[in-house]
Amino acid sequence: MCQVILGRVMVFNIVSFGFEVGVNQFAVDSRQFSVFPNPANETVNIKAENIKEIVVSNLLGVQMMRLPRTDFSSLNSMTIDISKLPQGIYLLRVQSNDGLRIGKVVKE
Repeated sequence: MCQVILGRVMVFNIVSFGFEVGVNQFAVDSRQFSVFPNPANETVNIKAENIKEIVVSNLLGVQMMRLPRTDFSSLNSMTIDISKLPQGIYLLRVQSNDGLRIGKVVKE
């Protein structure tokens, strides 16, 4: 592919490796998973089936919270306190008997 810009030729080499990488390949589990309210200030409610563990990390991958199953009684929902987290976007990894679900929450 070649494109001319302001009298200069810009050449783009395209390399194909024979496979595609996309968001759908990383959507590990498509079963119901809800996080609310979102955005949130103090607490976040998470609903998913058979929760074993929830990990909250920032966008740099730094783990901010880890909540194993012993920290909550219901296997299908829980409320977590995010009031001490700085404002920002966080990823929620919810591990269950059925697989891994990933969502995001915005802390205001």
